[in-house]
Amino acid sequence: MRRAALLSLALILALILIILLLGYNNYGQSPEHELPLPKGTVVQVVGEPAIKPTLNGVPAFTKHDVVLYIKSRPMLFTDAPGSSITITEADVTFMTSKQVNAIINRQGLGIPDNYPLCFAQLLGNFPFPGPSTDNGKPVTVTYRYAYEVFDAKTGNLLMGGGLNITPTPGPVLQ
Repeated sequence: MRRAALLSLALILALILIILLLGYNNYGQSPEHELPLPKGTVVQVVGEPAIKPTLNGVPAFTKHDVVLYIKSRPMLFTDAPGSSITITEADVTFMTSKQVNAIINRQGLGIPDNYPLCFAQLLGNFPFPGPSTDNGKPVTVTYRYAYEVFDAKTGNLLMGGGLNITPTPGPVLQ
């Protein structure tokens, strides 16, 4: 009886060892065929396509192109139609990412500080949805001023939001 128990224990240990060895070879290791790294220059698309470039070089579009784009579309995340937004070419500024960060009070956009961007300051009523209250009622925060930021090289829309500022003539930063 003792011999049968030892034999059973040995078989169980052997099965556990086999399972562990097979599992170790299949899990936690690199796949047999690794995917090759991309060759050449990797292009990362940032933002959402918005303004079609009309110029060679940087900026790739004009302040007028920005005004036309903004007036023809509702601002993202709001119900404010483009036709109700007040913006002129004086409200559009080409500047660096670092300058945009200073205006919107952010530590960084994940874009190099010297990268060229286009900042557009908008005037209107911009209702943004906020978090619901404890009883489930939606909250809306309305701003008088808002902004949109475009990639000056591609025209892609990178971000937008409400601005807590006092009225200023023209862009916030020139």
